[in-house]
Amino acid sequence: MYLAYLIAILFILAFVALQKFVDSKNQLSVQPLMEVNKNKSKSRNQRKKSKEKFVPAKQLKNNKNIGDLSIRIFVIVGAVALLSRIILAYFLKGYPSDMSCWIAWGNNVMTNGPGHFYAPEYFCDYPPGYITILGIFAWFNQIFHLSGNATQLMFKLPAILADTVLMISVFVIGSKHMGKKSALILGIILMLNPLLFINSSAWGQVESVLAVFLILSMYNLYKKNYYLSGILYVLAVLMKPQALMVGPVFLFAFVAAKDWKMILKMVVIGVIMLLMFSIPYNYAAWGHEGLNIGQKLLVSLNPVWLIQKYMSTLASYPYFTINAFNFFAMLKLNWVSLEVGGSAQTLLNILNYVMILLAIGGALILYIKIKSPSGKIFIPAFFIISFLFTFGLKMHERYLITPIMFLIFEYMLSKNKRTLFSFAFFSSVNFINVFCVLMFMLKFNTSGPSYQAMAFASVLEVVTFIITMFVIIHDYVLYPQVTCARAGDIGESKYHGFEAVKVFFTSFGKNKVNVSSRVVDSAELNVEICEEESESIPPLDTWISKIKLKYFEILSKVTSLFYKATKIEYTGKPLKTEKIVKTDIVIMAAIVIIYAIIAYVNLGSLKNPQTFYQPESPNETVQIDLGSVQSIDTVTYYLGIGDVATKPGMKLSYSKDGRTWQDMNVNCQLNSVFKWEVSKLASPVEARYIKGETSAIDYRMFELAFWQADGTQIPISNVTGKGDCANIADEQDMAQYRTSFMNSTYFDEIYHPRTAYEHLHLMPYYETTHPPLGKLIMSIGIAVFGMTPFGWRVMGTTFGIIMLPLLYILLKKLFERTRYSVLGTLIFAFDFMHFALTRMGTIDSYPVTFIIAMYLFMFLFGKRALNLAKNNPTKLKEGKTIWKLIGTLALSGLMFGFGAASKWICIYAGAGLAVELLLIFVGVYMALPKKHKKLFLGFLFKICASCVVTFVLIPGFIYTMSYLPISMVKGYPDVWHAMLNNQTYMYNYHSGLEATHPYSSAWYQWPIDYRPLWAYSAPVETVGQNNIGCISIFGNPLIFWSSIVAFIYTVIVGIIKRDKKVLFLVVGLLAQILPWVFVTRCVFIYHFFASTPFLIIMIVYTLRDLEERFGWFKHISNCFVALCGLLFVGFYPVLSGMTVTKDYSNIWLKWLNSWVFHNRGN
Repeated sequence: MYLAYLIAILFILAFVALQKFVDSKNQLSVQPLMEVNKNKSKSRNQRKKSKEKFVPAKQLKNNKNIGDLSIRIFVIVGAVALLSRIILAYFLKGYPSDMSCWIAWGNNVMTNGPGHFYAPEYFCDYPPGYITILGIFAWFNQIFHLSGNATQLMFKLPAILADTVLMISVFVIGSKHMGKKSALILGIILMLNPLLFINSSAWGQVESVLAVFLILSMYNLYKKNYYLSGILYVLAVLMKPQALMVGPVFLFAFVAAKDWKMILKMVVIGVIMLLMFSIPYNYAAWGHEGLNIGQKLLVSLNPVWLIQKYMSTLASYPYFTINAFNFFAMLKLNWVSLEVGGSAQTLLNILNYVMILLAIGGALILYIKIKSPSGKIFIPAFFIISFLFTFGLKMHERYLITPIMFLIFEYMLSKNKRTLFSFAFFSSVNFINVFCVLMFMLKFNTSGPSYQAMAFASVLEVVTFIITMFVIIHDYVLYPQVTCARAGDIGESKYHGFEAVKVFFTSFGKNKVNVSSRVVDSAELNVEICEEESESIPPLDTWISKIKLKYFEILSKVTSLFYKATKIEYTGKPLKTEKIVKTDIVIMAAIVIIYAIIAYVNLGSLKNPQTFYQPESPNETVQIDLGSVQSIDTVTYYLGIGDVATKPGMKLSYSKDGRTWQDMNVNCQLNSVFKWEVSKLASPVEARYIKGETSAIDYRMFELAFWQADGTQIPISNVTGKGDCANIADEQDMAQYRTSFMNSTYFDEIYHPRTAYEHLHLMPYYETTHPPLGKLIMSIGIAVFGMTPFGWRVMGTTFGIIMLPLLYILLKKLFERTRYSVLGTLIFAFDFMHFALTRMGTIDSYPVTFIIAMYLFMFLFGKRALNLAKNNPTKLKEGKTIWKLIGTLALSGLMFGFGAASKWICIYAGAGLAVELLLIFVGVYMALPKKHKKLFLGFLFKICASCVVTFVLIPGFIYTMSYLPISMVKGYPDVWHAMLNNQTYMYNYHSGLEATHPYSSAWYQWPIDYRPLWAYSAPVETVGQNNIGCISIFGNPLIFWSSIVAFIYTVIVGIIKRDKKVLFLVVGLLAQILPWVFVTRCVFIYHFFASTPFLIIMIVYTLRDLEERFGWFKHISNCFVALCGLLFVGFYPVLSGMTVTKDYSNIWLKWLNSWVFHNRGN
């Protein structure tokens, strides 16, 4: 469900961005106040006589060329939209029951003919119009011998083609009424609308087909093309019975025309059209073999069967709501039957009729009150369906799609921007509804969503309807000058031209303004002046203005308080500097502190057993006295270092008197290290004495505990045996009844913390597949906090925190603006992989931290060298300057050495550094003035010589010395040979590894977040049957998916601008990702972690470039970061191991079937 909300919000953001371009052609023109007062003094008749053609202040140049370009762009974008719909339709199987109906009905009518289709025993609740379409597409399906997904696509094509017709209609009608540029943008908005995508391509429903006929019919009604309008409306009724809901609007319009002859003709035409479809489908005539052809024709003329079909269809599905997220869904009445019997049944029937009458009555009032001709048609029609959807009975989730489409066409005619916003918000809300229903069917095979999934969305729909109707009543009824002035389509006039609107409002601070609204429509429609001489400013405009002013006032106060608190001088302008100023320090500190609190909370227990018992010989016996006879239900034990492969352990037996012993059927064997194991007995046993017999000596038992059935710990009175056997019961206050990530190792923690513990105690080490520095850093946490989960995780988490200020500084140096440093750092903080992986006791935090640092210092070196070459080349021969540059380069080499000694991925990064350095040399040479080119060879020699030290000798020394603790272990070779031996082993291991893993993934799947690494799952006994505890390693999908677009955008813009920063980022990214392209061993998504900082910087680069092009885009950037944060909050439970309900993960978090958070079904 979070995916549905995310897509809905992203559509809103895309809409907000795109509608800015629609504004450019349809802003209200402001007339000088003097002219207004002059006009005000004239009478209405005088003003009518003195009308002059309005000449816009700025004429559009090359109108024809721009129009042709808009057409070409529309064709290209439309083709992409159509192709994407076809691809989606092919791979998604659609709503099973609907798709099976389309296929069965199409094949039936094609095989048996229309006359035998509506047999009494055959189910079909669609009228003949759409059945005919299905028959045609079934014929195509048979001709091309299609099957499987191709057949599915074929029967989705009518809706997909209807989507295309809707887009074309928007462009054609919009071009006529608004200009091609604005029509293009509106067409793109409709193409991007996820509601149409999911309904036609994913679900396979046909609301788009109904919408096409209804909208074209209503548009022709608005144009007073009554005959064409009526024909299209009858076709709409023949497609779906829901078209009957807007019938009253057509009745109002035809009656208002007062052309009774035309009305009579339309009735005749309508009856003829209905008979054209009724006759061939009349089963009573063609389904009986006993009638001759004349009798069949006579019987087929009876249309009663079709009327009965419509009545039965409208009476079907007797439920309060059928997956429509409306008022009744809020009351938990989804799929609740209306057939309750008795007086309650009567009341429900009355309620149903009352709602229908209210809808028709409200539509009639709107039709009478609304002055705008387009509003008279589209707004009442929208009201009827949306009101019945919200408060009516028997509503399906898809019934709102058609009226939503009414709004965008109404906007093109009235140009009331709030109508367009209503379209966008209603689209998003209904998309959530349709998405949820489809998801529950495809994922859980249920006909309706759970109340948990639909509750908030239902409230959202009701609130959206109420607000939309408030806006409609405000703009169309109470203050008609809003739509009257903007539409410019009232009555007739001599005026024609390019501008669609001329109206103005003076300062919002005044109660009264003069409205001069001589309007000209761009579609060359005849228009007339609105009659209002003086009107109050619409309150809604005043309220919106006040809200905006209050928002900026609060923002200003917060900014002022921030600068006062930090004692920083506020200039009112963004400071462009690469220096880290006080503002940066304060913001960095705030981000780091808040993130650190979140990261350290529930990181792991600080209390775990530290003392242990290690047998001196096999078959040693340890006897435990409980002090009295106890009922033992569960045994838990905590084992440490040992040979997991041989499964050493201690077998337990019990006795009441210490003489007669029985097998307890519990073997405390080493299955994992530093993990609490739980062994529940088949049935409780009564015992005072427990005897343990060891099977080997190569393991350590830290603690053993016994529990009653209710979870009460049984105290141990005494332990007897050899050596330190008492240590198995000396820390009973730390004993755990259940296993969790808080008290035990999980995933690769069985390797790295153990090895860190071994390094700390100079023991033979276990994990030899990576260089030792990462484990040595981890051992610092163990030395401080003990061998506890917090102790072996704290250093990795700390390095994850350190990444944030490092990235902040790199962003500041790159973009020289605090804003973009903050945006990028927050995005990184909200990344799932960064949070979950750095909190795990593995070594991945350390190399990534060093990679960010090494590239930071390399960038600083390159930037300073290039600046010197360009602005002060003579300094390149000064020793002081060279030493400063070498110092920066040395820091990069130092970070490279630490990184390489932690994990080999830093060697890949080092290769990228070498390329970066080569590019810097090229850049310096190109930047040097011709007369100073001779300085380059000296500069090159000095820097290259220093690189031998900074990138070879120093890193080599660090790498070798990281093996010093290993060489200190008894029986191990000296540090040099220990290092060399391990290199051979590591190379052979990684190159020859052929292991498989259910949660591995290929490098090309990482950016799309295809396969998370399911690292931890809490046992059922720990969290309960209906709950889960999970830690999954994967990226924030909004960040990862956006990074794909950002990468392409950054590369293209970088090439166009010849931006060296882009080259720096691309080299850094490719150095991390390209090596994995050639790796054939089993790899995981966490191998992508080192690439994420570069991708996040590319996201920031994209946001910055778009903000520089479009100032308003900064609001989109802010919303993007906020969405990343909201997703982090939503997914926090499966990143941190927090216990949540199974339904929460199933409904809200599992966006892709490849995402696994538990293995306990739906």
